[in-house]
Parts: sequence; structure tokens; C-alpha cells
Amino acid sequence: MMSEEGHEYRVEVAGELLVVWQRGAPDSLAQLGAFQDAVERVRTQTSVRRALFDNRETTSPGDELREAMVAWVCEAGRFDAVAVVLQSEMLAVRLNMDAIAHRARMRAFDSVPAAQKWLVELRTH
Repeated sequence: MMSEEGHEYRVEVAGELLVVWQRGAPDSLAQLGAFQDAVERVRTQTSVRRALFDNRETTSPGDELREAMVAWVCEAGRFDAVAVVLQSEMLAVRLNMDAIAHRARMRAFDSVPAAQKWLVELRTH
């Protein structure tokens, strides 16, 4: 587990999925960049291109950091698909709207099993 002031995270591969768990939130673009670098290292080393972000324990990072993270996740070619698990239905609606706006294969869920199921089903279609 990695930990920076106010933001803890773990990046691991589970089968054919990159699983990212987070608590808190980065408080600067530099801290966000360090987090993104950690995710990118694992993604590059393993060639896993479907990701599950478990954000149920995150806090709001503020608009600038949130927008930077969404843009990074949605960047063409980075991931084939991204599932994000959130606690709040309102946050899920917002994230799903971001996905539509970015034309990204990203979707919000309220549970890890539902997110995993969606990612696995994408592989078979």
C-alpha cells in the first residue's frame, strides 16, 4: 500500500483486471501525478488494460484534481474499460455523464461484484 498525506492507495492485478483501491484523496497535482505514475507502472508492466477503481473510501479532491483524474483515465489508449465503484449514487451519475462526455468506456457501480461482472462481460463480447 502506498500512502501520501491524506491519500492511501493500492494497485494490484487480480486475474485480468487492474484493481486500484483508494482512501482519502490527493491534495495536489503533484500527489495526483505520483498516484497516476504508480497505476501506470503496474499497467505497463502487466499489459492489463481493464481497470476497477474502488473509490468507496475516497473524499472529494476538488474540481481541478477531479477533472485531471477523469481526463487521465479517459485518455485514448490508456484503458480498454474502467469500472469505478462509488458509495454515492449522485457521484455515480456524475461519473457516468463524464464517461459519455469523454466517449470513454467507463461506468460507475455501487459494488465491486457488479463492476467485476461488467468488466468480465466486456471481454466476452
